[in-house]
Amino acid sequence: MRPAAVFALFCFVFAPNALQAMDLTTSRRLAATWYLQFRLPANTTASRFTERARETFVATDANIDGALTIADTDIIASMRTAQFRSSTLAQLTRADLDQDGAVTAEELRTLLRFERQIGRLAVQTIDRVEASVAKMMSWDADGDGLVSFAEAQIATQTIPTMDAPGTNSATDVLETLMAFDADGDGAVTWSELKTAFETFFRTLDTDQDGIISSKEYAAYHARAYDSTPGAEESIRRFEAKVHAKCAMPKASSSAKVVVLGTHQTNALSNVALGSMDDVTRAGTIIVEPGSEPLYLVITNFVATIWQFTGAVDRIERVVLASKYASGATGLPAERVTSLPAKVCLPHSSNVDVDAADTAIAVERDIGRAPDLVFGRSELTSFGLPSGAVQLRGNQKPNTILTPRYGPASSTTGDTSNVDAQMHAIASLEQQLLRFSPGGVIEIDPAKVISSAAVASYDVLPEEAGLLQLMRSGALTQEPDGTFLIHRKIRFPAGLAGAHSVKFLILRDTPQPIGDPIHCRIAREREDKPIGPN
Repeated sequence: MRPAAVFALFCFVFAPNALQAMDLTTSRRLAATWYLQFRLPANTTASRFTERARETFVATDANIDGALTIADTDIIASMRTAQFRSSTLAQLTRADLDQDGAVTAEELRTLLRFERQIGRLAVQTIDRVEASVAKMMSWDADGDGLVSFAEAQIATQTIPTMDAPGTNSATDVLETLMAFDADGDGAVTWSELKTAFETFFRTLDTDQDGIISSKEYAAYHARAYDSTPGAEESIRRFEAKVHAKCAMPKASSSAKVVVLGTHQTNALSNVALGSMDDVTRAGTIIVEPGSEPLYLVITNFVATIWQFTGAVDRIERVVLASKYASGATGLPAERVTSLPAKVCLPHSSNVDVDAADTAIAVERDIGRAPDLVFGRSELTSFGLPSGAVQLRGNQKPNTILTPRYGPASSTTGDTSNVDAQMHAIASLEQQLLRFSPGGVIEIDPAKVISSAAVASYDVLPEEAGLLQLMRSGALTQEPDGTFLIHRKIRFPAGLAGAHSVKFLILRDTPQPIGDPIHCRIAREREDKPIGPN
């Protein structure tokens, strides 16, 4: 069964309206069957499946009385609420950096950004950090700009049981497991649960070899799909809803339809799509001479601005789809379609598969198969319709812009440090071209067609931004590679993984803005000033 059908069927089976349309016994059995199925992947042995049954029982039997009942649900819900409240208060304690018994917004912001940086905080963007700060500061009952522990305690009393979005609550899990109450006494014993798991395993293990093969797993999926009431109609509704958001305009009968699937381009953009804390890259589509109209569908994983050059009059339509954002220049806006939903077309690192799947969606929408399908993991420019790819651009590092704020630094006195900084800049230029061989492409933000917000970067992404800041004098680099921050800056976007560096904020320098992601950051201590060594 296709993945979309599995997902739609799962949503249907666990949807309240779908279950209400059945009698209670049928709905419980369906939910229980799918509960078991999603805990029994291919290549699972009988003993491992029994271990999972035991783990489920132990995790749900909160009062440890040897049976699963409604009383266990109440205890688990209470424990989750208490755990959330205690962790919230503990977070406030950690944020009380000056130990005065109350927390300011800046203290919260400092803590949350640091915990996000080291992977302790499960948020993805600075905006989410700011939302968390605003939520906690709303507990400031007397409006003095401080959240005291007394105020926090009162506020957390009103917080309901916390269940992560998209997961089953304790009540839902127990309701599902009650289908295994064989004697109908309102309690599920370990024996009853074990028997249910073992029986289900034998149902899938058709050759009785004690392991569920991929073939057996797929066969059961097909049987479950065929026997689930209303499944086909539910899937049709689900796919129709997605398609309504993702429909592509029809192509003319004379147009050549081309699909290009990419992961990322080899050049950075000086213009951001969406947030300045995210990396936007740039690529060039070179439209080759000819008379045949062209209908181009581009999918890309990383946010990308596509510059169209050459015989652009040949372009009948460009359809843009991205996991994050995409845009185009060089074309009239009425010829560009940006698909609004991230689920419209595939976009991952497996560009060949993505391009093939996109071709299927294109055929469904425009009524015929694409004439050409290309999958490229990375590129700087793409020839249309030949598919010719250029991996490197002609940009040079010295074309990088200087920041809007602050002049370039002047140098007096000891020139040895100048030599060191010039060496550091040369090293950064090499790193820039290593990660982005196409360099930085300069784009006029006013000419970008995109459904996302468009703005020039204050500081360019990745190594290009570090170069900007060094050339302006906002950063210098120590021999050990640490970057010293001399004045208020914005962290360049994309300083993650191999792009991450170490920063030291000098005394009296304001806290930088932006998202440092994986970078290590420290502040100069009064008792350990930076010296010539």
